[in-house]
Amino acid sequence: MAQHKETINFEKLNEKFERSSPQEILEWALKTYQSRIGLTSSFGAQSAALLHMATQIDPHLPILFIDTGFLFKETYEFVKDLQKRMNLNLKVFRPTETDIQEIRRRLDNKEPQCCDDAKVAQMKRALEGFDAWIAGLRRNQSATRKDVKIIEQYGDGLVKVHPVANWASKDVQNYMVTNNLPFHPLWEKGYKSIGCEPCTRKPTDSADDRSGRWAGQNKTECGIHTFLEKKDA
Repeated sequence: MAQHKETINFEKLNEKFERSSPQEILEWALKTYQSRIGLTSSFGAQSAALLHMATQIDPHLPILFIDTGFLFKETYEFVKDLQKRMNLNLKVFRPTETDIQEIRRRLDNKEPQCCDDAKVAQMKRALEGFDAWIAGLRRNQSATRKDVKIIEQYGDGLVKVHPVANWASKDVQNYMVTNNLPFHPLWEKGYKSIGCEPCTRKPTDSADDRSGRWAGQNKTECGIHTFLEKKDA
């Protein structure tokens, strides 16, 4: 881990960043962590916004993508579109064929633990060698994300950066329209949060974009944003 991280006052930094633009936050993160930071993207409904912001600053930024093997065909098409449009430095992480068979068995039996193999294990692999990662979590996405900080530090020293944490969906949409960026193809069909095809439906609650995820299950997160233990304040 880089020694300079120990000198950062994360509490004061978060206070400052609440008044900063996402671009200013990204500039700080990319300057601070340089080659040891990556951006994770699900290539979901509004993913083009953060991808565009970040790669405008650093075109060579590693883009970490978890391909579970169970995504919508429209998602794979969207990945190809954005990679070509933005010349992304895309790094793809997939489960093994053995894992995919186990994931399929769990899906068939409606076992919610399938994300452990499909996503969490791949995310751990993707983050190896990094000191920090950028993610597009926003507080208004769901109740489980309402308290997310712009900068979070975890017990192992890993730092997570949420440049658009205090943006609303309309802010993201305005940015995308202004910059002529495409939405996920399923957006116009009513999908507001898009994950694996077997577990994604249109929102059941108009006030909760993620209410169509894991429909019928007592589950709201896949685990890639919750498996790390936050460092005590």
